[in-house]
Amino acid sequence: MSNNMVFDSNILKIEKEIVNYLIKSPLFLGQEPKKVLIIALFITRKRLTQRILKHLTGYYAEKPFSSGSISMELNALVEQNIIRKAQTSSSGEITYEIESMEAVLMNSNLQTLKELTTVFGDKLKIIKKGMEEERKEIKFIHGFWAVYRIVSLFYNTIDFSNKIIEILEDELNARENKSS
Repeated sequence: MSNNMVFDSNILKIEKEIVNYLIKSPLFLGQEPKKVLIIALFITRKRLTQRILKHLTGYYAEKPFSSGSISMELNALVEQNIIRKAQTSSSGEITYEIESMEAVLMNSNLQTLKELTTVFGDKLKIIKKGMEEERKEIKFIHGFWAVYRIVSLFYNTIDFSNKIIEILEDELNARENKSS
């Protein structure tokens, strides 16, 4: 078993607290729980293999993630430049390494913003348009104006969110080009 997997029980307790904190943290709001757990393990361990991740996910999750599931997550994290392939052993086992906390946080925010603007942007547009078309008939219903203001507020943040997405993508591309 790798040295990266064997820890004193007191250290494991502390690591579990850190991992659980990260999983529940707003830093990863809207992210897939599997992805967040794997990122949290990279934050605490820095370098991991698929085999070690399978073992660790059994400790932190209800049951270990499947090899296929871990492989898919690792490939996605490599694609997002959150982790990189650090080395390959003579037996073909790949060790992955976290790139940087900045990359993790920027990618996490980018993915969350993209998901929120994609999922809610179109829905907010439809809701706002419907409220405006029916305003004459429904403006006297109790709570209409409060709901309308909230919908308008969120709808108006979509353009701002798209600008933040563009800035984050530009920064991540610049970092990727710098490291190439």
